[in-house]
Amino acid sequence: MVPHSTREKYHSIILEANGKHVLTDSWTSLGVIVALLLTLWTGWLPFDPIIAIIVATNILLSGAKLVRRSIGGLMDEADPNINKKLTEILQQESKKYDVQFHHLRHRNAGNKLIIEFHLLFHKDVPISNDHEQATIIERTIMNSISMQTEVTSHLEPIEGHDEAHSGN
Repeated sequence: MVPHSTREKYHSIILEANGKHVLTDSWTSLGVIVALLLTLWTGWLPFDPIIAIIVATNILLSGAKLVRRSIGGLMDEADPNINKKLTEILQQESKKYDVQFHHLRHRNAGNKLIIEFHLLFHKDVPISNDHEQATIIERTIMNSISMQTEVTSHLEPIEGHDEAHSGN
């Protein structure tokens, strides 16, 4: 299996799959040796198919987990751990700048995390200040995530926000 730190560094399911392939090959070889030795020592022939079933089950479970993660990636499934971390950062930064946020979305695009959210500022604050604060919040997020990120914030006024989006 690919070491946890390498998997986190490269964010590649292909590397993880290759590592699991090598690991399952190792378990298969070990299973053959153990089954052979147990059968030779005891003379009990069912050891071979029993250990083969155990090894095959391990291979199937490893493969099923990889397929599940791959499908989640293809469907742009949000990572709950990253979502929690982003929400915490945005809550902290929102309090600091007296703003609000909503419509947080993120997805993993291979080796890059794409993050989008809306920031709601008070309309009496100049847009240049809003933009500067939004840039600081974006940089805080980029510095808090271990992988390459692309952060996009959409600035909106708090006052009249709901009415503007209600379609009335």
